[in-house]
Amino acid sequence: MSYLDIQKIINIVGNRFDLILISSYYSRQIQLYNKKFINNKNKPTIIALKKIENNLFDKNFLINFL
Repeated sequence: MSYLDIQKIINIVGNRFDLILISSYYSRQIQLYNKKFINNKNKPTIIALKKIENNLFDKNFLINFL
């Protein structure tokens, strides 16, 4: 099981509500379209949160796709 620093992720995104929107949207995209991540031991939500924690996505990601 991986450890995620949720407070760090919230500081990157802005607030908890945006974090939920961004992570749920991106995890759904991983689940539907990126089959290479499905073989990973982590679920799509954890993969999305790790990518957000590593500053790969932010609020602009959500704005561009919604």
